[in-house]
Amino acid sequence: MLKRKWIKLFLAFAVAVSGLPMAGTVPKVEAAAAPPYVLITEIMFNSKQPSGVSAEPYEYIEIYNNSNKTINLKDYPS
Repeated sequence: MLKRKWIKLFLAFAVAVSGLPMAGTVPKVEAAAAPPYVLITEIMFNSKQPSGVSAEPYEYIEIYNNSNKTINLKDYPS
């Protein structure tokens, strides 16, 4: 009889500590994150020109505005 009591106590403690939802509780639903407005779609760095081409190597990033608003990149967080 005493053994059953300890088993019940242990199981109740294990469930409480493990963070499993108890019966009748509703799990918290997190709001979906907003999609990013500025997407980096291509990065070209340290480019090498084929042999015989006299043009300078170039570097660039391509960005896409994923919103319907004008975005000033001067103050855009990095």
